[in-house]
Parts: sequence; structure tokens; C-alpha cells
Amino acid sequence: MSTETTKQKVDVRDLEKGMYVSELDRPWIESPFIFQGFLITGDNELSQLTQTCKYVYVDIEKSKVEVPHRVVVAPSIKREQFHKKKAPVISIAFENELSRAKSIHTEAIATVSEILLDLRSGKLFKVEHIKNTVIEITGSIMRNPDAMMLLNHIDAKGDHFAKHALNVCILSCALARYMGMEKEELYELGLGALLHDVGETRLPEHILNKQDNYSAEELVLMQNHTTQGAEILSKLKGIPDSVINIAQSHHERANGSGYPNHLANENIDRLTKIVSITDVYDLVTTGTTREPAVTSTDALKSMYDWRDELFDGALVELFIQSLGIYPIGSTVLLNSGEVGIVISANIEHRLTPTLMLVLDKDQKPYQPVLIINLSQYKKGEDKKYEIKAVVQPEDYGIDKTSYIMRELYMN
Repeated sequence: MSTETTKQKVDVRDLEKGMYVSELDRPWIESPFIFQGFLITGDNELSQLTQTCKYVYVDIEKSKVEVPHRVVVAPSIKREQFHKKKAPVISIAFENELSRAKSIHTEAIATVSEILLDLRSGKLFKVEHIKNTVIEITGSIMRNPDAMMLLNHIDAKGDHFAKHALNVCILSCALARYMGMEKEELYELGLGALLHDVGETRLPEHILNKQDNYSAEELVLMQNHTTQGAEILSKLKGIPDSVINIAQSHHERANGSGYPNHLANENIDRLTKIVSITDVYDLVTTGTTREPAVTSTDALKSMYDWRDELFDGALVELFIQSLGIYPIGSTVLLNSGEVGIVISANIEHRLTPTLMLVLDKDQKPYQPVLIINLSQYKKGEDKKYEIKAVVQPEDYGIDKTSYIMRELYMN
């Protein structure tokens, strides 16, 4: 179902308390606001808007006060409305879930690697085996998603393609959990995300590992992996249609520029839209044989710019909200000069996550590392810690995997 919202472009000097800001004049990630879409309730928000923007778009219907009609009404974007339910309460502390999540993560890599090996040799795999793996993954994410999200950042042993499949599965299920998705649908999403690229097992190895541009013939062959994947999954008993759809259509794009069928946004199902987002995010943040990795900040800025054109805009915004400004596993530089790794985040304190400080102000390793919760440091003269930027760990000589594994075995 699609709806239209009436948005009006308003100069920030004309903003008042009670107006609902639905969009800024810049990517929200470049602003101090955690969410795009909020009701102005105080002078602090008015001041921040005045300092950050020249104009914003105000939703007339959601505003509690009358919106002045001194400027033209902005054209609205038709979007499918996803009614986000309340996410489940965290049932297990991060440090208590981490060891269990590591066992699940290790077993999942082994299982998916084995499946891909079987498919490359022309064999089909046991559906029950992979289903049990997805049940374990989704169970951990439901208890506390931070543990699995952190493990996405380790250089796990096993098939590179299996690692990507697991990353996409974890990211997709974490978003679904944030959206309050029902357990059965979340499970189907996890299964589809884990198997979304099985069609690549039908491709020659030199195509998969090619480091420069594809020829026209190679591009057709590469793009055919989606149809090949759907064909593989359709031969297996017990695979839901939604999972087959994900394999078939995860490279479709909202503006119809994707493949294999050039479907427009309204013709792509919700689970497939989620995997298309998490698939691209994982690829650009981990890097490929053709492109180096970028920071989570740069990736989210780009994906925000691509919303509505390449991806479902509402889902992109929910994805960014679910990850937070500083996603789990990000390497961050503090105003003090220290460098840390984000190991946990609180949905109510997205700008102040829990960090593992690994380098001191002189860029020397902490021995041992320090764990600090930035939410304990409030704004004011006594404020000590503030994140300055998201950085690449290799730029600071940080082996993120070794630090994460150290944290794992310390708990």
C-alpha cells in the first residue's frame, strides 16, 4: 500500500515548536539528529536546526501547530509504508551472549561453506541442516543483536562467499528485529539472506574473482546468477517461495534499473528489498576484489543518497536507524586522540556507544584495552570523550579481529 504525505518546504527561521520535520536539506547523517522524522519539542532542536540547515520539509499532517504557507508545497514521494512495531526487549546481556554467538557464528560459516562446496560439485544440500543454522542465528539476534553484529567484523576462517552470506543474514535479521518483524517472517528472511547468492556456485571461478570490468558476455553470465540461484532453490523441498524470490530478485532496484527483470520498487517484495540493502552495505564496507572497503559512515551516506532511486527509501532509513550513527564493529577516533572499536550500542544513546579503547592519545596500544561507555560522559565542561570520526582500522595499524577475539575470550 502506498500513501502520500503533504510536505512543505520551510525556512529554518520560520520553524516553531510543534512542527514535524520529515526531511532535512542534507543527508541526516551529516546532521546532529539521530533520526530523520521528529517533532520539534524544545529550543535545543530549534537551535540545532538553525545551525545545521537552511530549510527543512515539514509534514503538515503530523505537525501539532499550523504550518505557515509562505513557500510552495514540496512534491511528495510515494513510498510503501512499513509499520514498525516495537523491537523485542534485550533478554541477555551482550557479554553473556557473546560466547554463545561465537559458537553459532563458527558453525554457520562451516555449514554455509560446506553447502557452497556441494553446490560447486553439482550436489544439492540438506535443507534441514541450513534451517537449524538459521534458527540458531535468529535466536541469538533476538536475544541480543550486538553480539552477532560484532562478529560480522572478524576475519573468520572459511569460504569468503560464506562469510558474505552470513554477514548479510545477520544484518538483515538485525534490521528485521528492529522493525519488530514476526518470528516466522524473520526466519524466512534469514534463510533467504543466507542463500541469496547460491547461484554464484554455477559461475566460473575466473568470473567471480575478476578484478577489472566484465566484458559484455561476462556481465550477462554474472547477472544470470540470480536466476541460477532461484532454480537451485526451487529444486529443494521445504524452501519457501519468499526465499526463492530473494535469490531471484536481490539485484533488482527501485527505479527499475536492476536485474534480471527490471522490477520497479512496488513490484519487489519486502524481504527481497531488505536483502538488497544489506547485500550492498556488506560489500562496500568489507571491500571486493575490484573495490576497496569504505567506512560505515561513507557507506551509509551513499545509501542514503541512493534511497528511493536504487533502494526502498523507507527501508534504507530504518536500516540506518537500526545500525546507528556508529555501527557495531566500527573503528572510531575520539576527540582525545584515542582510537576504539564500537562493541555495543544502546538504542536510546546512539551517539554514545560502548567502546573498546585500543590506542591511547599517542596512538600507542593500551595494555590492557579499556572498555568505556560514552553515555556516561554528558555534554558540558567536564565532557571527556566524544567521537570525532569513523576511521579505517588499517590506517592505525589495528588488527580488529584480534581485539574482538580477545574481548570474546575475556568474557
